[in-house]
Amino acid sequence: MDTTTPFLSIKSNANLVILENGAVRTVPLDSRTEWTIGRSAPGNEIDIVLNSKIVSRQHGKLVNLNDQWFFSDNGSANGTYYNGEKILADNDGNMFPVSLSN
Repeated sequence: MDTTTPFLSIKSNANLVILENGAVRTVPLDSRTEWTIGRSAPGNEIDIVLNSKIVSRQHGKLVNLNDQWFFSDNGSANGTYYNGEKILADNDGNMFPVSLSN
Protein backbone atom coordinates (compact mmCIF):
# COMPACT_ATOMS: atom_id res chain seq x y z
CA MET A 1 0.00 0.00 0.00
CA ASP A 2 1.31 3.43 -0.98
CA THR A 3 1.38 5.77 2.04
CA THR A 4 2.62 8.89 0.27
CA THR A 5 0.32 11.89 0.04
CA PRO A 6 -0.66 12.64 -3.56
CA PHE A 7 0.28 16.12 -4.78
CA LEU A 8 -3.36 16.89 -5.63
CA SER A 9 -4.57 16.35 -2.06
CA ILE A 10 -2.80 19.39 -0.60
CA LYS A 11 -4.89 21.34 1.90
CA SER A 12 -4.12 25.03 1.51
CA ASN A 13 -6.71 26.60 3.85
CA ALA A 14 -6.94 29.47 1.36
CA ASN A 15 -10.07 31.29 0.23
CA LEU A 16 -10.76 33.41 -2.80
CA VAL A 17 -12.94 36.38 -1.85
CA ILE A 18 -14.97 37.77 -4.74
CA LEU A 19 -16.72 41.14 -4.67
CA GLU A 20 -19.23 41.26 -7.50
CA ASN A 21 -22.21 43.58 -7.98
CA GLY A 22 -22.03 44.70 -4.34
CA ALA A 23 -22.13 41.12 -3.00
CA VAL A 24 -19.27 39.19 -1.44
CA ARG A 25 -18.78 35.46 -1.93
CA THR A 26 -16.01 33.20 -0.76
CA VAL A 27 -14.63 30.17 -2.61
CA PRO A 28 -12.58 27.78 -0.44
CA LEU A 29 -9.53 26.65 -2.42
CA ASP A 30 -8.53 23.73 -0.19
CA SER A 31 -9.87 20.83 -2.27
CA ARG A 32 -7.72 21.23 -5.40
CA THR A 33 -4.45 22.70 -6.61
CA GLU A 34 -5.78 24.30 -9.80
CA TRP A 35 -8.90 26.36 -10.52
CA THR A 36 -10.01 27.94 -13.79
CA ILE A 37 -11.65 31.37 -13.71
CA GLY A 38 -13.86 32.89 -16.40
CA ARG A 39 -17.22 34.02 -17.66
CA SER A 40 -20.10 31.62 -18.11
CA ALA A 41 -20.86 30.70 -21.73
CA PRO A 42 -22.49 27.70 -23.45
CA GLY A 43 -20.02 24.81 -23.58
CA ASN A 44 -17.53 26.62 -21.34
CA GLU A 45 -16.41 24.55 -18.32
CA ILE A 46 -15.10 26.93 -15.63
CA ASP A 47 -14.51 26.25 -11.94
CA ILE A 48 -15.05 29.80 -10.68
CA VAL A 49 -17.55 31.80 -12.72
CA LEU A 50 -17.37 35.60 -12.71
CA ASN A 51 -20.45 37.43 -13.99
CA SER A 52 -18.87 40.35 -15.80
CA LYS A 53 -18.79 41.39 -19.46
CA ILE A 54 -15.10 42.31 -19.13
CA VAL A 55 -14.10 38.80 -17.98
CA SER A 56 -13.11 36.40 -20.76
CA ARG A 57 -14.61 32.91 -20.99
CA GLN A 58 -11.21 31.36 -20.18
CA HIS A 59 -9.80 34.35 -18.29
CA GLY A 60 -7.14 32.72 -16.09
CA LYS A 61 -6.30 30.13 -13.48
CA LEU A 62 -5.18 29.81 -9.88
CA VAL A 63 -2.46 27.24 -9.18
CA ASN A 64 -1.04 26.06 -5.86
CA LEU A 65 2.68 25.17 -5.92
CA ASN A 66 4.34 24.21 -2.63
CA ASP A 67 1.58 25.87 -0.56
CA GLN A 68 1.85 29.15 -2.50
CA TRP A 69 -0.97 30.35 -4.76
CA PHE A 70 -0.28 31.89 -8.17
CA PHE A 71 -2.62 33.51 -10.69
CA SER A 72 -1.95 33.31 -14.40
CA ASP A 73 -3.95 35.27 -16.99
CA ASN A 74 -4.71 33.22 -20.12
CA GLY A 75 -4.17 36.19 -22.44
CA SER A 76 -7.66 37.54 -21.74
CA ALA A 77 -9.06 40.33 -23.90
CA ASN A 78 -9.16 42.94 -21.11
CA GLY A 79 -6.28 41.63 -19.03
CA THR A 80 -5.99 41.29 -15.27
CA TYR A 81 -4.88 43.85 -12.73
CA TYR A 82 -3.22 42.89 -9.44
CA ASN A 83 -2.74 45.58 -6.78
CA GLY A 84 -3.58 48.23 -9.38
CA GLU A 85 -1.03 47.06 -11.97
CA LYS A 86 -1.75 45.14 -15.15
CA ILE A 87 -0.22 41.66 -15.34
CA LEU A 88 2.22 41.79 -18.25
CA ALA A 89 3.47 39.30 -20.81
CA ASP A 90 7.05 38.59 -21.77
CA ASN A 91 8.42 39.30 -25.27
CA ASP A 92 7.01 35.98 -26.52
CA GLY A 93 3.50 36.80 -25.29
CA ASN A 94 3.63 34.46 -22.27
CA MET A 95 1.88 35.91 -19.23
CA PHE A 96 3.88 36.20 -16.02
CA PRO A 97 2.22 34.33 -13.13
CA VAL A 98 1.56 36.47 -10.07
CA SER A 99 2.33 35.21 -6.59
CA LEU A 100 -0.67 35.92 -4.38
CA SER A 101 -0.20 36.94 -0.76
CA ASN A 102 -1.63 34.90 2.08
